Amino acid sequence: MSNCALYEPTIDEIMADPTVLALMKADRVNTDRLRSKLFRLGELMALREGASRPGALPLRSDHAAPGGPAGGPAFG
Repeated sequence: MSNCALYEPTIDEIMADPTVLALMKADRVNTDRLRSKLFRLGELMALREGASRPGALPLRSDHAAPGGPAGGPAFG
């Protein structure tokens, strides 16, 4: 059996990778907005999963983009 899938990097680890940073910069990705959107998506997924499991607690995240609530496109 292969050991290649024993570790899954976090969003912060992926977004700190120099290659990922270079690609996002070239594509003009707003990293704060993208990070916020990814965490919000994770919260929504956890809420949906929790709704199907009685007694499950939803996840909470304080990862909002600077300057207000996370909204709008992650690009620009």
